[in-house]
Amino acid sequence: MMKDISKIKDCRRCSLYKNQLPLLDNIKDIDVMWVGLSAKEVNDIDKNIPLENNTNSGRIIEKIENNFDDISFYKTNLVKCLPLDSNKKLRYPTKKEIDMCINNLLYEISYFKPRVIFLLGNKVSSYVEKYLKMRIDEQGLKGFLSGGQLYTLVRRPKSVRTKRVVIENQKLVTDARKVPAKIKKEKAELDKKTKANSKSNSNTKTNTNSKSKKLNIKS
Repeated sequence: MMKDISKIKDCRRCSLYKNQLPLLDNIKDIDVMWVGLSAKEVNDIDKNIPLENNTNSGRIIEKIENNFDDISFYKTNLVKCLPLDSNKKLRYPTKKEIDMCINNLLYEISYFKPRVIFLLGNKVSSYVEKYLKMRIDEQGLKGFLSGGQLYTLVRRPKSVRTKRVVIENQKLVTDARKVPAKIKKEKAELDKKTKANSKSNSNTKTNTNSKSKKLNIKS
């Protein structure tokens, strides 16, 4: 188990690191996580970060983030390194490459414990669904709550450029503040229900024992 998120930079599970070492954000305390598909080529692996504003996704993310001074954002990718084809051009990562890298993302989620996780596109969403064994709302934007975290799908690239998507996702970021309170309330309700069931089972057991004793006396 890694003790520091920077250890991901040492990942050599597949050969993509030969194209470019794993690209990570430098934020340490986060509320919201953005997850893209794979890294893009950068000038400086130590200074650049994932999903910068020179990408389509990065531009929409920047528009949303600029509306929040009190929320910390972290950007990452499903595949941390740079997938290139034989002509050294950017390509989609293969299933095997994603399989090799998914544990890095799961570790980031476990390490940072973000309140809301935005999955950028169907490819990212489908792989996260597979490995977390859950199903995110097909309509997107509504999200799926799991383990105290809200996962939500942002479709791209066309819809991600619309004003509606910006507004919808700004609302989800705003709602991120409510996630801990919602989890606390749900946990309290679950504890109350569990306690009531336990008491009910205890009473049933007591009544059964009492009947047994009466039967023993008669015999």
